[in-house]
Amino acid sequence: MDHAVLFVENGEGLQVLQYQVGQKYKPHYDYFLDEFNTNYGGQRIAMVVMYLSDVDDGGEAVFPAAKGNISEVPWWKELSKCGKGLSVLPKKRDALFFFN
Repeated sequence: MDHAVLFVENGEGLQVLQYQVGQKYKPHYDYFLDEFNTNYGGQRIAMVVMYLSDVDDGGEAVFPAAKGNISEVPWWKELSKCGKGLSVLPKKRDALFFFN
């Protein structure tokens, strides 16, 4: 990704996840404290999430520490109960890119 000044050395392999109803990815920070990960690839600099399907309810990528007037976001009322915060609804063929 030359335009974002990201280096191949910091890249990770592609991960494909499929969640069933009721499953979730536990809240986490994208940084490593252990020696193995910091020696082999280091910290995550940026991330891309690609949505391969639509969902009826939930599935948001949630950034609870983000600041801003997020209740003004057009899809605020569509978010699930646990999606409050800065959240992105999953829509098929969309991608979410963010710096960590």
